[in-house]
Amino acid sequence: MSSLLLVSVSNFLFLAGIFFCSIGKKNRVNAVFISSSLFIFVLLTTFFLATDYFTNEGVNDAVLYHLSYGLSGVGFSEYILMILGIVLLLLFGVVSSWGFIYFFAKRRGTGRKYLNRLSIILVLCAFALNPATRDWFEFYKSRAERDTIVTKVKAVNRLDFNKYYREPNVVKKSSVRKRNLVFIYAEGLERTYFDESIFPGLIKGLRQLESRSKTFTDIENTYGSSWTIGGMVASQCSIPLVTASGKNSMSGMNRFLSGAVCLGDLLQAQGYYLSFLGGASLDFAGKGNFYKSHSFEDVRGRKELLPLLEDKSYRTGWGLYDDSLLEIAYEQFLELSSADKPFGQFLLTLDTHHPKGHVSKKYEKFFYKDGRNSMLNAVAVSDHLLSQFVNRILNSPYSENTIIVIASDHLAMRNRASSLLAKGERKNLFMIIDPQDKNPQEIDKRGIAFDLGPTVLNYLGFEGEIGLGRDLLSDDVSLVEEIENFYQVLVSWRDEISEFWDIHEISALKIDVDTHSVEMEDQFIKFPVLITFDDQMKMNILFEFSSSKKLYDYLYELKKGTPFIWIDKARKIERLDPRLSLNAGYYSVVGGRIGAVPVISSRIDGSYQITHNQLEEVLSSVADEGTYQKQKRGLGEVNILPEIKVLVADIPRESIVFYSKPKQGESIDKYFKYSKYYYKKIKYENSIPDDKEFYFLSQDLHLVRENGNYTWERHPLGEKFRTVIKRHLDDTIIFSVRDEASNGLSEKTMNFLSNLGLDLTALDYRGSFAAVMDRGQVIAQKIDNSAPVHLSSPILKSKGIDYVESGGLFSGNYSSIMVDGIELSPNKRGINMLVLKKDGRRIIANFDTFVTEKMYSGIWKAIPK
Repeated sequence: MSSLLLVSVSNFLFLAGIFFCSIGKKNRVNAVFISSSLFIFVLLTTFFLATDYFTNEGVNDAVLYHLSYGLSGVGFSEYILMILGIVLLLLFGVVSSWGFIYFFAKRRGTGRKYLNRLSIILVLCAFALNPATRDWFEFYKSRAERDTIVTKVKAVNRLDFNKYYREPNVVKKSSVRKRNLVFIYAEGLERTYFDESIFPGLIKGLRQLESRSKTFTDIENTYGSSWTIGGMVASQCSIPLVTASGKNSMSGMNRFLSGAVCLGDLLQAQGYYLSFLGGASLDFAGKGNFYKSHSFEDVRGRKELLPLLEDKSYRTGWGLYDDSLLEIAYEQFLELSSADKPFGQFLLTLDTHHPKGHVSKKYEKFFYKDGRNSMLNAVAVSDHLLSQFVNRILNSPYSENTIIVIASDHLAMRNRASSLLAKGERKNLFMIIDPQDKNPQEIDKRGIAFDLGPTVLNYLGFEGEIGLGRDLLSDDVSLVEEIENFYQVLVSWRDEISEFWDIHEISALKIDVDTHSVEMEDQFIKFPVLITFDDQMKMNILFEFSSSKKLYDYLYELKKGTPFIWIDKARKIERLDPRLSLNAGYYSVVGGRIGAVPVISSRIDGSYQITHNQLEEVLSSVADEGTYQKQKRGLGEVNILPEIKVLVADIPRESIVFYSKPKQGESIDKYFKYSKYYYKKIKYENSIPDDKEFYFLSQDLHLVRENGNYTWERHPLGEKFRTVIKRHLDDTIIFSVRDEASNGLSEKTMNFLSNLGLDLTALDYRGSFAAVMDRGQVIAQKIDNSAPVHLSSPILKSKGIDYVESGGLFSGNYSSIMVDGIELSPNKRGINMLVLKKDGRRIIANFDTFVTEKMYSGIWKAIPK
């Protein structure tokens, strides 16, 4: 069954589920389930349709890679309508989910109970049939299967990675002059377009060139090479592109696959000057980083090439049209050819980019057949421009010393010709044009992208090997022919291949705050970063850029005894070493084994050096269960919302807490069991308890109201607020309001503050307020109900306080507490507070004292009717 048909069937089933729920017996739990499922279903379907639009196979390696690396450099203007459609679908999901609950609350609901059960069954079936569910299931299933495959493969020596991976090397065959290389990646221009039975007369110029070239007709697609950067890595490094073990590790590294030796590195070692020109942004998918990391001296993309155009507006949403790119490339070819040094010129075209292609302006009337298929028009123009470019080289004075390669970077992704492409045998394009070769040949040897690099290298006159690739012009058998189930074997080698990202062993680290980087020999990585390593100092690097998973989440999951280095803000790191709480606002570093007292713990002022001896101390530290559990508790707290912490501190022993978000609920449950409040024996539930008193936050008030079986009252927040102030009356306490602070304060709390000299009775709704107390005495205070307030004075300066500022919602909506040049305000709604302890410690707190039924704050108590 096709994916679109599955989408249609699953949508029908979901609508049926909604219908039966709406006519069944009124059941609030059932209604909440259907309502929340509705939004999730719309989200899943939208995500699938968006990814399938590009890949024609839903969620695949390319999607996961780009989600990991980021989408910088994407030609978003090309997809305005699609983006608008996605936004509208998501809005539809939100409105429909809310609308269903609203409708349900109004109806009488005297139908049959079995209709409710039927509605749930239909909704679950809808999820099961949704292709997005299938894709994610397959993804996680493949990860589980990968582990199984790895175990099996390692038990059979002949499938060991090291046996098949050939260390890259190159030796010149003779003293003949080194020949130049022009390597053209044609965007998605696969060999299937050459099939005359499907596309009669589409490819003309390249077909003529094919008659004088070495043409490879059986280049298959394979794992890790089905998108542009994947195809480039596969063809030059002869390995699949897999990410490092951290979800988005690549975007935090200054070098791309620094441990791999690729075609560019080998040619540079032979004295070649290397250049890459591409019409799209170098940032997209890390193309620029890849080429700069592998010996290319001239790397230019959209930003660098646009200034060379007479008309800077002559471009697509992605970048330069191919006629502009190839004109610049030919001028560069002449310049490089006239020099003494051999060169490799690599190009990436753009006009055949999915989904509809682009036709260079001067060829707008260059139609294929009736011209209705814009993608085939773009392919026809690309064929013309590429063959024209190649013929210019062949007719130049430098042709005899030049070899030209034309290859598709990957098979075409979903485009307006996909239905026609599906009729053919999908193969990648690979042809080598050599003016000196008088023996053109069609080669049907089975190969993959890994084989392109070694084949080109040997054709240039070198003896060489690259990774998992084999020379298709030699007697070597390609691995796709040699190894049965080659795709599965590649997956089993994923861990070995991912080591090419961070192959260095740690010997020393230099941390620089100004550049936010960590230097390790010749490699730089960004921070915040978590570096874990084994006892041989082999690294695994984890970031949280563009990721919902935080570094403390990774740390929480580490096994006891794992060595690590963590570089981050002190307010996060203090969970592993409370001594760093003195450095709130600064970057700090902590290192050791999980479950052992850290042996490296320091604030970073400018730069900080971790020596080899310190790293040896990390390895010599010993973990114990008590320290391990304490660290786990601290890390578990990081993920807990401040409102939850206030709730746990304020409510009575053995209370029940209802919180509706299951993901946060997992952390809450652990927090109840392992925090300092474990003695309270508080029980967490993610559904409304039956006929029991319980506590909840304002965000869930609508669910309690809709349940209909409870009355509710607000549990005052002031007790905790007053307790904190009382505890620190001998210290310096700084207060700063953001947004609104007065609405949720009880009369008892207002009187308490007034007795201290903090008179908030004059503070209107959403006014501004700032104050400083020292040893129980107010030394500065200001209120303004129509403008922000600012406190600064020599007295405050003597205590290290540069200034304190507050802005209510209509007066800037901000809070600032500047101490010793460091911003220390949490800058959250309500009263932001900083305690300067006499021993130098700093305690940061926030009390969200704005409470209404609609706002996400406040603790409530539900009482059965």
